[in-house]
Amino acid sequence: DYFSHLVHMRKPNLDIYDYVINDAQIDPSESIFIDDNADNVTGAIAAGLHSVVHDPKVDITEVIEWYVADC
Repeated sequence: DYFSHLVHMRKPNLDIYDYVINDAQIDPSESIFIDDNADNVTGAIAAGLHSVVHDPKVDITEVIEWYVADC
């Protein structure tokens, strides 16, 4: 887990995405970032992550497969 107050970085600044990518040793091209805030998604896209804006009124379990397949 990554908490902004612990790593002293906040979305949508690019540094938080780069930090998580490097710390977790993930390949951004093989990862997906899902958020209900379009600015945060824009930041994640800039970091190379597949990203999608999720409507919080929709149960994510109903759309997660679609999100992943769309990447």
